[in-house]
Amino acid sequence: MPGIKLNDVIDVQITAVTPEGDGVGYCRDAGEESLKKIFCFGASAGETVKARVTKVSRSYVVARPMRRTVTDKCASYPECGGCSLLHFSYEETLRIKEQFVADCLERIGGCRGFKLSPIIPSPRVSGFRNKTIYRFAVQNGRVISGFFRRGSHEVVDASECNSEHPVSRKIAKAICEIWQSRRLSIYDEQKGTGLLRALMVRVSGNTGKAMVCICINASDFPGKEAVAQSLAEACPEVVSVFINVNRTRGNTIMGDEFKLVRGEAVLRDNIGNAVFDIPPEAFFQVNPGAAELLYRKALSFAEQGASPGQAKAPILDIYCGIGTIGTYFAKNSKAFGDILGVEWTPGACAAADSNVRLNGLDARCRYLPGDAGKVIGDLLEGGPGIADSEAAVLLRSAETAVIDPPRKGLDGKMPELLTSLKLKKIVYVSCNPSTLARDAARFRELGWELVEVCPVDMFPFAGHVESIALLQRMSNTRSKEITLDVDMEDYRRIKSEGR
Repeated sequence: MPGIKLNDVIDVQITAVTPEGDGVGYCRDAGEESLKKIFCFGASAGETVKARVTKVSRSYVVARPMRRTVTDKCASYPECGGCSLLHFSYEETLRIKEQFVADCLERIGGCRGFKLSPIIPSPRVSGFRNKTIYRFAVQNGRVISGFFRRGSHEVVDASECNSEHPVSRKIAKAICEIWQSRRLSIYDEQKGTGLLRALMVRVSGNTGKAMVCICINASDFPGKEAVAQSLAEACPEVVSVFINVNRTRGNTIMGDEFKLVRGEAVLRDNIGNAVFDIPPEAFFQVNPGAAELLYRKALSFAEQGASPGQAKAPILDIYCGIGTIGTYFAKNSKAFGDILGVEWTPGACAAADSNVRLNGLDARCRYLPGDAGKVIGDLLEGGPGIADSEAAVLLRSAETAVIDPPRKGLDGKMPELLTSLKLKKIVYVSCNPSTLARDAARFRELGWELVEVCPVDMFPFAGHVESIALLQRMSNTRSKEITLDVDMEDYRRIKSEGR
């Protein structure tokens, strides 16, 4: 009997759904002892679908259901790869994401016995993004904007997007018209030629004002001031226009160099009652409404066990960005003393310093630039002037750390470094359940207990899910003391024997 081959039409019984929108089923291929996993995008758990095989590997099969996946939420779905779960109800997407977090922690991290809190929904499920990045192409002689087609680098002409802010779409449309009228070129990824690579738009949920970054495949271009002027006239919401320089080959979006062409150098926005000035290169949560719920939950984890009358210990804010989490904590809690933040770039630390002053908290927060592991190691091991510095004192006396690493999770010896401190608890904010599970296992080996995990839906209908984890020290792993109860007769015998 022949095995599964390319273009075969097969019946697949779906047992689960991934956050990427793939229905998962299994089959026994001819001559194989183990079951093969089958991925069918658009299929739902519990149904049996007829699907055509598009890829066959040793361990899995990809098949496309014969029926087309449709939704009334977006005309470009599922061709556009920006979302993966739009064909489900919002309630079902929450169940899928919550289960994914639980599966990662159990299967990858071997985590048992922790509390999995119900996923926190996003306050808004459409128009929630304060930041959108558009790609461009020329189609039938016309400049179009949109997003990459699923599984490709081909631009889908998207006239609307379920998650974008309406102002962002207005600006993208205006850029297309300006570029068309001025006969400026569009970047060709294959050839590495052309001017316009991408457009990043940030919109303040507080004011409705917008920051625009035009990414170009050049160090500069003539007429940029006129382009910025035309954009401001077409879209009065635009308060700043930057040129971003990226001359590398490939599909990398932004380069490191930003040039202000017109307007303000930062965009002001808020998360809850905390206010932030955001430079163009900075990371800022794209869903401020859900971010406030995430920060509120993280703060509740950090405050667990704190007594109103006890002395305030400092808190560490590792991978702090422009200081959003630490600032929110300081603004909304009296449980902590000073905050020591660490972030890779000096620019982000400068923005964090500015933001704590903006919120009237400059006496409580300190920010240090550099690799987090190296900064902490230097403070612990440095000589005079470093080991006794204010930052080193804060580091040694902190009892709580909040960490918000990138998707790859914690680097190198970071779990060991954090364990060597006086910390009693760690609040881990994760954008990748897989690396959270891996790091939770690493912490467990060092004497930490995973107490509770709470998923948060920051990206409705997309495959990403954030999680907040509370880790507590199971025992004092920095020093161990053993106490024995011995009666007097045993004590005299032990003493007489010289033991």
